[in-house]
Amino acid sequence: MLTKTGFDEQRKDHMDTLRNAELVEVASVPVEREKKKIHLVVSDIEGCLNLNEHTYDLEALNWIRGANQLARADNPIPFITVCSGRQHAFVEVITQLISGAFPTIFENGCGLYFPTRSLYEEYAWHPLLSEPEVLSQFTLVRQKVLEEVVASRQARRVPGKEMMLSLHPVPPVEVKQLYSVVTETLTKSHLVAFITRSASAVDITPLGIDKATGVRWLVDTLAEVLPVKLANVAGVGDSVGDVPFLSIVGLSAAPANASEPVKSLVDYCSSWTDGRGVADTIRQCITINMQLR
Repeated sequence: MLTKTGFDEQRKDHMDTLRNAELVEVASVPVEREKKKIHLVVSDIEGCLNLNEHTYDLEALNWIRGANQLARADNPIPFITVCSGRQHAFVEVITQLISGAFPTIFENGCGLYFPTRSLYEEYAWHPLLSEPEVLSQFTLVRQKVLEEVVASRQARRVPGKEMMLSLHPVPPVEVKQLYSVVTETLTKSHLVAFITRSASAVDITPLGIDKATGVRWLVDTLAEVLPVKLANVAGVGDSVGDVPFLSIVGLSAAPANASEPVKSLVDYCSSWTDGRGVADTIRQCITINMQLR
């Protein structure tokens, strides 16, 4: 039988070659549900499951897929899902790619995608978005940003998102500058929204909705099928936009390519980048779960 020490040595020795065989062995190790520390890993996509929109570590994604397929409530392997600012169609593809069985968060908490539901019940919008005042306020926010920031050619709107407004800066404008421009534009107009930024974009959501809101909503939604607390969730992120949800989970982590503010915040910083950093974090969670059995 594989021991915690043996698995830990494998984790150190073989991060350069991800091996699914180790997962099969770990999956046979029994763990009491009540003693299992980390039940769920929630990972960002951009900068975590991929290095950028053109670079994916397919070996790492295949290993994560294998982990998801073998994960059970009574073995050391946690389930893996995602929390992203991407639109629902993209998040759906990534969820299927990693064999996700639990809901995934899209548009920074605005919606949940349910991979096991029937075609017309796959998506749900956050309950706040059913409130007329929230929608009317955010309609004004979007209109103001489009009129004063996008129309002035300081930014381009990212297409395909139904609720969240995402902007890419138009060179020579940089992301930090664009963030300041958007913030100042809304402040002058006495409009409020949640504004954050990633390495490549500025994201705007209705006030009260961010990635932390999405993770709390996810945990509440899972109450009947996987009753866990935030303390039983691990989060993986790389940019300041991930800080809200990294700040509320039981174990926060970042890949080696994360921004320095994020690295200084998290409990565990992997020495590996993007997908391998996420895989390494999952292995760390497995190690923690095996210690407590």
